Amino acid sequence: MEEGRKADVILLNIDQPHLSPTQNLINTIVEAANGHDVTDSIMNGKIVM
Repeated sequence: MEEGRKADVILLNIDQPHLSPTQNLINTIVEAANGHDVTDSIMNGKIVM
């Protein structure tokens, strides 16, 4: 990301039983996270959820 540029980002609540404990957070997110873990969505630089 760069300042002044628009981005699409999601924020996840990783304080969930199915996401912890973990040795590798990235792998755990890819393999186990789902839509219910999303807390916020930023699309084109604007908060939409």
